[in-house]
Order: sequence, then C-alpha cells, then structure tokens
Amino acid sequence: MFEEPVKLTYGRMEVDDILTGARNGGYLIWIVVKSETSAILAAFTTRIATYPRRRALAVDFLSGSEMNLWLETVLQKVREHAHRCETDLIEGFGRKGWERTLKQYGWTLAFPTYQRDLRSNGQG
Repeated sequence: MFEEPVKLTYGRMEVDDILTGARNGGYLIWIVVKSETSAILAAFTTRIATYPRRRALAVDFLSGSEMNLWLETVLQKVREHAHRCETDLIEGFGRKGWERTLKQYGWTLAFPTYQRDLRSNGQG
C-alpha cells in the first residue's frame, strides 16, 4: 500500500526503507481494517520527530480507500498516540489535496516543500 506515497519522496525512500524502519522501531505501521469484511482499507506510518524546541508525531505515509469511513477515527487515534508519546505537535506530509481534507479537522498548512535535484543534469 505504500508504493504510491513513496513516489512522492522523489527517491528519498523506498517501501523497503519503511519496513526496515518499522523493524528497527523508527516507524509504527498502522492498518485500518473494515470490520465486516476484514478488508484492509488503509495503512499509514507514524514516527517521532525531535526538533530543538518541539517534539512531533509525524505521519509520513498514508494510502487507502473509503476515507470517509475511517479518517475521523484515525485522526483521533493519532492524536491520542501523540499525547501518549508526549509530543506537542502532529505533522503530516502529503499531497496538496490534504490541505482541503484536513482543514475541517483543525489542521493548517504549515509550509510547502520545494526541492532542486542536483543529480538531474549535473550542473548543481
């Protein structure tokens, strides 16, 4: 399920890196299951990000379907987990469309990310 979101890292990560990170304790992988059918609806990762003045729970990768069935519950569970981990911020990374979706839950766009790939044409 993480193949599509990993594409948005532009070569920074691969699915195997997520799995290795989970095995080493760097990531938690969460699974959303539809109770009636036991079908997997979504999967996402969280990790602790420590900054000099803040401690955040980061949601890096998310993929799924039927979001209307689980998003509100997932956001509540993530918030509860953030409190247990003694973080004071939850941050998420993803496509621009998440801004519209998350706004109704009190999330705000913090900043976009831009990059210049220095490998692309050798000119740096």
